[in-house]
Amino acid sequence: MSLRSLLPLLATAALPLVASAGAPPDPKRTVVLIGSVIEHGTLVCKPGDFPGTWTDLHHQVGTVRVDADGLEKHRGKAVVVVGEVTEEGRPEPKYLGGGCLPAQMRSDWEPTPGGMRIWHGSPADFRRVRATSVTPLALTVSAKKPGRARVQYTHPDIPGIKAIRLVMHYEGCYGKPGSDEVTSPPLPVKPGKTVSYDFPVLSGDKDRDHVATSVRLSAEGEGVVFDLDASLYRHGLDTKCPRD
Repeated sequence: MSLRSLLPLLATAALPLVASAGAPPDPKRTVVLIGSVIEHGTLVCKPGDFPGTWTDLHHQVGTVRVDADGLEKHRGKAVVVVGEVTEEGRPEPKYLGGGCLPAQMRSDWEPTPGGMRIWHGSPADFRRVRATSVTPLALTVSAKKPGRARVQYTHPDIPGIKAIRLVMHYEGCYGKPGSDEVTSPPLPVKPGKTVSYDFPVLSGDKDRDHVATSVRLSAEGEGVVFDLDASLYRHGLDTKCPRD
């Protein structure tokens, strides 16, 4: 079943259904979720146990917990998930700016079993999904010119979205770490169309260099949530600070 065939469900999934006699209405709604697969869990902190012990290990796509067989093979990569919402509510970070040793932690850092992630907020209004399909998102990053990172994106089979923006995230190289962002202009898309945009690898002046580390997608579509924060390294480009 293609994403296109599921889109009519997305437009009506949030509406109450009229139940037949003796059958309660089905509260589930179908969504499309686009994001990177990460491992998460519950962090247990005990004296002398730094950085702590992770329990209840599971996978998230973006900031949403997703239940699906074989999701671990996509870890670190961008995917398109179609599924049913099983838990409503906006996702919240568990350990923002903290963990078992919160000293010197930046306020947008969140520990995960695989390392720190940058918390950009969540565009979703649901916390958990049971997937009916998981497919890779066609997203690559390459160095086409010196000092430039080309992001190439092929729009999946999701009609109704006219344009996207690519957002490059930069992390500070030296001194007190900070961050920066550069956003592309709107890029027209349709199912199967490939678009690309070139970003500088470094942002800022020579004393406050920031290096490109991940890319996000910004777009709006009914029943579709773009919750992507894709590592450049995982998608083809290993960027480094000038003196590394």
